Amino acid sequence: MRLTEVILGRDPSRRAGRRRRLDVARRSAVTLPELILVIVILGILAAVAVPRFAESNLLAKKAEGSVKDVVATLRLARRMAIDRAATNPNGFCAIGSGDAYSIYAADTGRTEGAPKRLASGWLFPIAYTVRFNTLGSATNLAGGMNAIDIQKGGETWRIELYGATGGLRYYKRN
Repeated sequence: MRLTEVILGRDPSRRAGRRRRLDVARRSAVTLPELILVIVILGILAAVAVPRFAESNLLAKKAEGSVKDVVATLRLARRMAIDRAATNPNGFCAIGSGDAYSIYAADTGRTEGAPKRLASGWLFPIAYTVRFNTLGSATNLAGGMNAIDIQKGGETWRIELYGATGGLRYYKRN
């Protein structure tokens, strides 16, 4: 033991233990090439996974957009029936079949605006006709149904109609 170690109160055995810990730490550290390899692998995984998630999200948005368009058309038909009660006492109808839907005047059968189409691949599995009277109530639902389904593959969205009030709601079924 050196004199300076005795005066300063340092223990040489403690220094040797610290050196061993530092050596172990140096040997267990990650090298730069290993780190770069991990980053490259994570980058490749992200490049493959992110577009797939984005694509599925985009398809879901298109489906919900089609449903919202049909809902907006139904609400427009109801609004038109209420607003034009004095000139059109029979109300307005909303119809849908295949991938097309539109509004027409119940008394004249004249179509209001151009027919609209659902997003690619989406269909009404059952044709529907909803008639809104001058009070805004939904009447004369084709086949006595109170819901409209929109489907593509195994995915189904449903629009439920409340006849007395003409109100509606939509949701994804599965």
